[in-house]
Amino acid sequence: MNMRQPEPAAPTTTARMVRIAEDRDGQRLDNFLLGYLKGAPRSLIYKLIRSGQVRVN
Repeated sequence: MNMRQPEPAAPTTTARMVRIAEDRDGQRLDNFLLGYLKGAPRSLIYKLIRSGQVRVN
């Protein structure tokens, strides 16, 4: 019997560029992402920010 570990799946995410409307200028990043990624838990939003996966220019 040959038991092999499954290979990890390749990441399927790609970079996105999002332009912010003027009325949202000055809004905190975490609050913006909570609205943009509807349904995503706060813990995921904070993890994305802390790990550097969200960048602001």
